[in-house]
Amino acid sequence: MAAVHPPVAPLGKLLAAGDQPQDWVGIDPGWVYEGGSEALLATALRKVQARIARPADPRYPLPAQGGAALHAAQADPLWRWASQFRIQAVVAALCGRSVVNGHAIWHIGNSPQGQAGTTLALPIMPVIQLIAPRPGQFNYDVQIDKVLRAAVEREDRLPEILSQADDFFPFFESITGIPAEAAPHTMELMTVAWQWGGLLLMQLKHEIAEQRPCVRSAVLHPVIATPGHGSLPSGHATIASLYAALLTELLSARGQCRAEALDRLARRIAFNRVVAGVHFPMDSLAGYELGRSLAALIVALAQGGDVQPRSLVIHAESVLDEVPDKRPNAQGTDGALPVGSSFAVAPLEVLAKLWRAASVELDQLRV
Repeated sequence: MAAVHPPVAPLGKLLAAGDQPQDWVGIDPGWVYEGGSEALLATALRKVQARIARPADPRYPLPAQGGAALHAAQADPLWRWASQFRIQAVVAALCGRSVVNGHAIWHIGNSPQGQAGTTLALPIMPVIQLIAPRPGQFNYDVQIDKVLRAAVEREDRLPEILSQADDFFPFFESITGIPAEAAPHTMELMTVAWQWGGLLLMQLKHEIAEQRPCVRSAVLHPVIATPGHGSLPSGHATIASLYAALLTELLSARGQCRAEALDRLARRIAFNRVVAGVHFPMDSLAGYELGRSLAALIVALAQGGDVQPRSLVIHAESVLDEVPDKRPNAQGTDGALPVGSSFAVAPLEVLAKLWRAASVELDQLRV
């Protein structure tokens, strides 16, 4: 008796995904085009290659090293990468020159020259230290009261709070007049600062492990979702202050002094998080000072220069005033205090290149 086999489905139906397979259409199955633009592009590129490529086509060998035909931009690999990967390369280099240890950020100096195989100690210098509240030794009542008082501004500031939740660079663009589309290298520099600063910030938040206002008090009800990480220092305050300081440095070199307006904006963004109920005022102060210190380190790494270490003591009265001429005093405990003599910072090559590219860009834009 002949063996009985189940019916064999057509090849197109076997290849199709899902409970309702589709037949082949033309030389390609119809489901190829259901993968969206990427699947369509892949199919189109394959068809084009099959029509235009020939075995005898040249392989385009690169000229010999140092050849005159090799363009300067091609000789430098930093400018051969796509923007997102250039940013990653610079951020990685910056991470190799900074570290979080305890409640402080430290700068790692250049490796000194030595014989191969020898162990060399790298110079490490403090950049900023946050002396945070100690558990059981801190009265949160004053900070809680300041958040409650700030909540009266929620109705007026809610559009800003919502708009600034994920991206607040458009607010800086409105002050500087720098169009993001026309200044790609400047935007890359800002993205580098944001990504690098964010990494250090999250490590610092983890080390300090400060609870959010709504955890400290049942009477505090944030108007937006509370982020699921530590409260001190404030990330929005850090990045806003970092942006303001870097843009001030870039623009002041072109004769444009917008420091006060940029600083006011950074402070307002920082305080908006207090109004929203997701940060204490002390978080905003710590983030603001942290951003200024990180900006000073970036400028030194981009151009060479000195950095003055800073220390910030957080206490119950700590608050960031929104008026820029009321900076923390040099002697008071809520001020940025020197913790040692300044130290020299050697330029970081990839960052220096990106800084120069942004500077040339702004010169061309005449902002």
